[in-house]
Amino acid sequence: MDWNHIHLATNHLPVVGTIFCLIFWFFSTARKYTEGMRMVLWIVVFTCVTGIAVKFTGEPAAENVKAEQSVIQSHEDWADRATTGLFVWLLFSGWALWDSRGSRKTVRPVAWWMVTVAGVATMILLIVAAYHGGQISHPNLRPA
Repeated sequence: MDWNHIHLATNHLPVVGTIFCLIFWFFSTARKYTEGMRMVLWIVVFTCVTGIAVKFTGEPAAENVKAEQSVIQSHEDWADRATTGLFVWLLFSGWALWDSRGSRKTVRPVAWWMVTVAGVATMILLIVAAYHGGQISHPNLRPA
């Protein structure tokens, strides 16, 4: 198994994980299910860590791909932005977990907004990065 296979096998985790986390985050909020919100925050931490790890498999994988350099560079630029979003989302989620420890057990409104905005922004960045990455493996997605 080379870096291409590892990158292709793992790059779906942060995209799907982010979508799952946001759906369950809004569901838990609507139901006022604080344990569910804390569980989602732990899944966000896992999703962000895997997403950051996926970024580091991209560079070695790019060296073995036969595609136009502009397409690879576009994907890499969006992946950098998405990784920054994952890192910010990780920090906000970690802070919300730390803040809701002990007897509090609830997520404060300011933490909820920070996690939500960072999550939605990260999801958008990941989807755009995934689209540009798909153009590398699927030339039929490239604009004519």
